[in-house]
Amino acid sequence: MLKDFRDRAGDARYGKPTILLRFGKGATCGLSLCALFAGDAVLCVALDPALALLAQPFLLAIAWMLRVLSRAESGHDEQVAIGIGARMGNGLLLTLLAWLVVAGSGASTGRATVLACAVAVLFFLGFASLAARPQEAVIGYKG
Repeated sequence: MLKDFRDRAGDARYGKPTILLRFGKGATCGLSLCALFAGDAVLCVALDPALALLAQPFLLAIAWMLRVLSRAESGHDEQVAIGIGARMGNGLLLTLLAWLVVAGSGASTGRATVLACAVAVLFFLGFASLAARPQEAVIGYKG
């Protein structure tokens, strides 16, 4: 759904019935937040409780970026919020993957947790940097 922010004008020009065009930014962000919570519920059921707990700060960061997106006043600001949120989604996946690969290779839970926490810290440092200075973010696609 969030990809529709990028081509809002083109979708409107050709009558594409996106959720964003039909119901607005608030509904699109709200539905995205619901999908985020549903994904969190699946992670909490599927993962070891310690690993599910490690995922929660990522989900909070993504939810925060949805809030920023809902309040953004320009297309550029919308794209920056979406990009930072997507980056945190990648961080969540890479953190979980790091833990699962290392633990699955026979390492202790403690070692897997240390690696996963290190990956998470790196992503959160990037998040803090970008969230503090969104005007410095570079959008990496044409359009």
